[in-house]
Amino acid sequence: DGLTHNSAPVDLIVANLPYVPTAATAVLTPEVRDHEPLIALDGGHDGLDAVRALVTQTPAHLAAGGHLIIEFGVGQEDAVRALIARTSSLALVKVVGDLQGIPRTAVIKSVDSSNA
Repeated sequence: DGLTHNSAPVDLIVANLPYVPTAATAVLTPEVRDHEPLIALDGGHDGLDAVRALVTQTPAHLAAGGHLIIEFGVGQEDAVRALIARTSSLALVKVVGDLQGIPRTAVIKSVDSSNA
């Protein structure tokens, strides 16, 4: 995993993880497909393997009140919202759209799950 287990909690984690579904990697535009390593693109069957892993690991590494900011793919907003909602120590602050207004970034905050 990408997070160091012995590190002190941090206030901010920012990640641009692979989020393209495996089946869609073959039909990416040449500008992306031919210049990015597959490991940077392929997010597994639904594109959310790395996002799921990070959200699962984040509570152990994020300080109280800290933030996680992640990018996700087009059409993945509902799945990302559901994933965060299932993690009691994280709360979605907001979803931010890209320059075309398409939801693409989640701002997530560490919360005290004992008070939830």
